[in-house]
This record gives sequence, structure tokens and C-alpha cells, in this order.
Amino acid sequence: MTKRTKVLSGEAARKYFRTLFAADPGQTPASASRLADTCVREIAELRVRMPVVAIRTSSHAAVTPTKSLTPPAVASAGDGAEPDPVAAPQSTPAAPQQMPAAELPPPEPAFDPFAFSLIVALRRDGPVALLARLIAIGDVARLHDIAKAQHVGIPAGADGVAAIAAAIVAGTERRVAHREAAAS
Repeated sequence: MTKRTKVLSGEAARKYFRTLFAADPGQTPASASRLADTCVREIAELRVRMPVVAIRTSSHAAVTPTKSLTPPAVASAGDGAEPDPVAAPQSTPAAPQQMPAAELPPPEPAFDPFAFSLIVALRRDGPVALLARLIAIGDVARLHDIAKAQHVGIPAGADGVAAIAAAIVAGTERRVAHREAAAS
């Protein structure tokens, strides 16, 4: 089974991004357009698997509630008037207020151990900058994930953020030295 893809660039990519971002319930049309323009400026070519119609359908289905969260309005017993669709019933407690999507805290992004290359950061910025960047991560488990993903060995006795970060820098320097020795 082959996946059908389509290559987009220029105005087609802008339209795709604008539709994609506008489908997100937390985006305003202006911010969706601004994000689309930024993406088109930064991304030369885009290969998509899912058509925009499927994105709109799946994203709206995920956020559209199946039942109304507000209770129906109740007419008073003896006046014979039609119920007021805006007024809430007086005999039942008010429904809990839902936070609008704009006020919800953004979800914490998943940690990516390949967010930056240790070797490139070491060569471009130097060992001190790499050490500072690793210490800024501040989580021992994430430092271990980076070392494991980028094939840098850490000694068994290293514990604590600073010690592990220093071990990663030393291991990266060893990898660079081995690469240079193998290339010569």
C-alpha cells in the first residue's frame, strides 16, 4: 500500500498552512495567516499526506462537543410564554464555567533529544556554551536521553545535572576527536 503525497510550495503551501492553522480552535484568523506567511517564508517545499479537507474534518470532529454543555432554558410555570433561550434555569445550579481555549495553558511540548546536535553545538559554540546549554536543560533523565540518542557515553559514576552535562561534553569531544582521527 503506497501513501499518496503532494508537493506544495508558494501560494499552495500558504493556503495549506493557513487552512491548517485556522482549523486549530486556539488560533485567530489573523494569527493563522501570520503563521502561514512565516512558514512559507522559512519552508521551501512541503510534502503532505493528508488533504486539507481531511485535516479540517478531523480537527473539527475532535473539538466539537456532541452534546450542548448548557442546560435548556425553562419557562415559568404559569405565564405561558416561550422559554428564553439565553436565560439559564433558576431552579438548577449554574453549569461549571469552561475555560476558553485561549486561556488554557499550552501543553508542554514533548522532549526531543535531537533538538540540537551535540557535535555541531560543540564545534560551532565551543565546550563552555555546550555545557551551559546542557545544564540549562536541568533534568537528569533528559540529559541521559540526549546522550543515549546521540551515542555519547556517560560514566556510571556521574550523577547530578552538572556532572552528567560535563560527561556529555567530554564524550562529545571524544567523538569529534575520533572522527578527525578516522578522517585523516
